[in-house]
Amino acid sequence: MTFVNLPNELLLTIFEYAAHAHVIGDRQWVVQLALVSNTVYEVVRRSLYHTLVITDRNYKHFRNSKQTERILPFVRSISIFVENSNSAHDLWQYLSRWSPPGNARAYLNVPWNPSAKNILDHLQDVHPTPVCIIASILVRYNLLQEAILSGYTFSMSAVVATHLERIGGYVSNHGEWHTTPESQLSSPRDWGQAVLDSLPALRHILFRVVDIEYFDDYTEEMKEYLLEVAKWCRVYSTIVLA
Repeated sequence: MTFVNLPNELLLTIFEYAAHAHVIGDRQWVVQLALVSNTVYEVVRRSLYHTLVITDRNYKHFRNSKQTERILPFVRSISIFVENSNSAHDLWQYLSRWSPPGNARAYLNVPWNPSAKNILDHLQDVHPTPVCIIASILVRYNLLQEAILSGYTFSMSAVVATHLERIGGYVSNHGEWHTTPESQLSSPRDWGQAVLDSLPALRHILFRVVDIEYFDDYTEEMKEYLLEVAKWCRVYSTIVLA
């Protein structure tokens, strides 16, 4: 049996698999595949629009184009790399219309701020059950503890935190480990327990340590502290020195 003689259902399955396999390495090829027919487009678009990366170069397209609202139902991963604060404000309004289905396992890579928190609250808190499950978040710019520990003003809502399986972000580089802004310096056990209390489904935590000398004696102490935190959280950990 030749390729063209395969049943349509099998052909569409092959197209869907091919789109998923090549969308990162050769996106233009997937775009061309989507143009074969309306039926092929229907199955390919899930892969084509799965990941949305917004930068200073392309944000105007997402901000102004009504066409882009049609892709939001298929988006499961959003990464935002926009430095201009006014541009970012417009994007938050656009992304507030993002409402993946309840069984979606979404990923966010965002600069943490009140606007980002508001988007998550919109997706989660106004519903008795989550609109979608945010399974993974990479927090940028603010300290990780400010986003996840419930004692902080702009920490994520409990509805989001309850389902979160992977979290990553910046941590203090000089031992300023507090479970709340007013708390005293916390031990690895206390800090780890606070993380676990906030994120009961956590499986993996990524620590990004900035402004630290690779050959400083303190580096090893920091690693030991982070490993102890992960131990008390009972999760897999990754430590990145930046």
